[in-house]
Amino acid sequence: MDPAGGSGDTASLIFTSGGYYPYFDRIGGSGSITVVAAVAPITMSLPKVVSGQFQFDISGLTVGKTNYILASTNLTTWLSLRTNVATVSTSSFAEPPAFSRRFYRVQQLP
Repeated sequence: MDPAGGSGDTASLIFTSGGYYPYFDRIGGSGSITVVAAVAPITMSLPKVVSGQFQFDISGLTVGKTNYILASTNLTTWLSLRTNVATVSTSSFAEPPAFSRRFYRVQQLP
């Protein structure tokens, strides 16, 4: 860093949340930074059959957001199996195994 405050100066800062942040430098420059908060991916894990029920765990849900659990037998047509608003960041899903092959996904509304 140039002690006189010339060009080439750098600084770093860790932002803990998204938002709009104005900045001003020592020589009269100014601007703004828009920070978009990272969103953790939703993951589905630990698929298993327990007591005749197919089940898996879901993590990475955003509390207060609406989520859909969808299923498909062909990856083209999706059927909504459950809709809920997350009250915690993890959940479980279970249903009787009705198909020899079925695909699942979790979709979160913005």
